[in-house]
Amino acid sequence: MYRTKNRSNFYTSNRLNTVLPGADRQVFTTINQAIFSFRPESDAYADTTNGNNYTAQEQITAAYIQGKVLLNKLQIVGGLRAENTSQSYTSQLPVTAIGKTGKIEYLDLLPSVHFKYSLDERQNIRLSYFKGISRPGYFEFIPAPIAGDYFDESGNYNIKHTQSDNIDLRYEIFPKGNEQLLVGAFYKNLTNPIEYGFQQVGNNSYLYTPQNFGNATNYGFELVFVKYLRNWGISGNYTYTKSSITTTKRVYYRDANGFIQNAPPATPEYPTPPTQTRPLQGQSDHIANISLIYKNAKLDFDAQLSWVYTGKRINIVSPYKDLDYWQRGTSQLDFSAEKRLLKNFSVFVKMTNLLNNPIIVEILHPNTLGGLPEQTQDDKILVQKDVFQQTYLAGIRYKLQ
Repeated sequence: MYRTKNRSNFYTSNRLNTVLPGADRQVFTTINQAIFSFRPESDAYADTTNGNNYTAQEQITAAYIQGKVLLNKLQIVGGLRAENTSQSYTSQLPVTAIGKTGKIEYLDLLPSVHFKYSLDERQNIRLSYFKGISRPGYFEFIPAPIAGDYFDESGNYNIKHTQSDNIDLRYEIFPKGNEQLLVGAFYKNLTNPIEYGFQQVGNNSYLYTPQNFGNATNYGFELVFVKYLRNWGISGNYTYTKSSITTTKRVYYRDANGFIQNAPPATPEYPTPPTQTRPLQGQSDHIANISLIYKNAKLDFDAQLSWVYTGKRINIVSPYKDLDYWQRGTSQLDFSAEKRLLKNFSVFVKMTNLLNNPIIVEILHPNTLGGLPEQTQDDKILVQKDVFQQTYLAGIRYKLQ
């Protein structure tokens, strides 16, 4: 197998100003009454010298061999996949910039083996091992900064691809029709997982970039079920994941004499670099969803009420020990229904985020900001709160066939 991908990326940003021609300033009344213009006029034009203008190529060459063995109730499937990856880019960064161009090439040997033991016609036990990879995206390579609302972002020309060793064990039963019950456990060992965090580029300057902080492990169990009773059904799944990675962090503290110290470099209190063990960025301990389903073929009517829960997880990896940004656990309730009126016509309705739960990001650290808006907890510092409200959609659908 051979696959090639090419990308030409042109990045532009425009800035509107509230200063009127003639340098007159406006008196603010409402946002709808404000007048915005390009000042200077050059802000309306694309920047052809921006470092995020780039061309990139990716070529993947792969070969695979597989074998299957049947031993009564036991089926064994094994194979080996070889993948050679070549990624390169050319950007419009200055010729003196490190990382203006780049190329990386690597070969991965990805073995896999799968055992399936049939207890009977409806029950199986599966055990599998496989090795996998995850490649960085094009943008994650380009080291050109982009100004953000809160901090500047940039790619990382030193980023490495992720390799993983995976073991899965699962019991499955299919009682009848679409019904099923799956119970499983898993273990993953990840080499060079890609996370986004802050990289220091000056005395008081940081960039938010993709980085390889070290190796990590994920292990846990999952449950999946589907059950129907006449026109009604219920489905759901739950996954518990214990994620762990240990990385070097920075610490600012006062020593015994009251002086502010910074580690690393080594200090009497921290002769070795401080470390922190934490979950991988974006990985929740608990993820669950459950759906109540109604299907009536005679009435040509379907409806579903779905609830999804995502446990707390690290939103941003901080360079400082125990000061990562955490997104609070949240749940979402959605409803959808569809009724067919004629052979090809149907009406539908969708309602999302019915609970209107906000997305809250906080630092799990004692709060000394009491009295400020939204700072209501002593053991957490609120960083960001987003409220999205409910969304309602109704329409008519026509199927061509």
